Amino acid sequence: MKDIGTVAAVICVCSVAVSLISTISPQGNMRKVVNLVIGAFMLCCMIFPIKTAVSGFKLNIDAAPLSDNLQDTAAEAYNNAVLTETKNSLESSMNAYLAQNGIKTGGVAVDLEVNEKGGIYISYTGIYISIKDSEKSDEIVKLVREKFEVTPEIITR
Repeated sequence: MKDIGTVAAVICVCSVAVSLISTISPQGNMRKVVNLVIGAFMLCCMIFPIKTAVSGFKLNIDAAPLSDNLQDTAAEAYNNAVLTETKNSLESSMNAYLAQNGIKTGGVAVDLEVNEKGGIYISYTGIYISIKDSEKSDEIVKLVREKFEVTPEIITR
């Protein structure tokens, strides 16, 4: 929400600046050049904050080897991208949820599968913790079961 406010503020400030420049620009061919530059400036002023606002979104699509029998269709590539994003989101959500409850993990691993109807389900969940935190295993399992409705495997290292 803060990013939207920043975008609106930048656009407003740029609009005021452009209005002032447009008002004092000379008539004739010079005004056309000034209007062209002003238009390009406004476009950049609108694109840059929006690009900054959405820069946190990362779509991680791994490159697949190209051969005749391994080429993905667009739908398969999209489904793979959705699975990867969902996996990354679940891992970071579980890690953040456990951190909110005072549990520091060494990482979270989630494996997803697609059933025959196209539904996505969690096939495996592993949570890495240090040996000194192994007494928190039951608490971790309880928290993950309540929040994510899966039973994780606790891996100590």
